[in-house]
Amino acid sequence: MSASSGPRGGARAQLHLRQIMVDLNMHPINRPQLLVANEVGKFDAKMKLADPQIRETLRNLLIRLEEWTRRLQPDLRR
Repeated sequence: MSASSGPRGGARAQLHLRQIMVDLNMHPINRPQLLVANEVGKFDAKMKLADPQIRETLRNLLIRLEEWTRRLQPDLRR
């Protein structure tokens, strides 16, 4: 996930990081991607996400992270 004040939300940074992860034989989560573009106004004064659509995407990403972790470590206890 990334955020920036620009229109692409850190897309290039994420792309380069994915390329590095492939070289290191790591297992990135491919979907959902979270790119927060033009971040001004999408966070409140306490830096909490104020945009409901972005919050939902973040929620889905964290669910995927849990699923992916369990797949990589099948003996992980709940």
